Amino acid sequence: LAHILHLPFDNSHEHILSALLTLVKNSSQAREEARAENLGLVEVLGNRVKVLEDKEEFSECVEHSKSILQLLEPDFVATEDWQEVADWQSVPGGCHVKMDMETGKKMARKEETADR
Repeated sequence: LAHILHLPFDNSHEHILSALLTLVKNSSQAREEARAENLGLVEVLGNRVKVLEDKEEFSECVEHSKSILQLLEPDFVATEDWQEVADWQSVPGGCHVKMDMETGKKMARKEETADR
């Protein structure tokens, strides 16, 4: 399924995404396998969301992609450096958050701790 999603987008991808979502939602083994970097699923699904999110006719593809991404990379892991926060990720408490007005990207980092 992952290989098919790397091919140029067509209408069958909605069905592929639906099947993949069912697998990763219901199987911890499928979820772990889908996280494998060599599959490139997080990247291809993230790119798919960016390209299709403003096109109403592909709203189900976008929703399936975001749901899969939420299952594969649910948590934003804050560091002391500014990092982009994906649309499907929530930012834990105690973080600084900013919006890059030029790119529209949400960025976050750990709150600086004061030495006492």
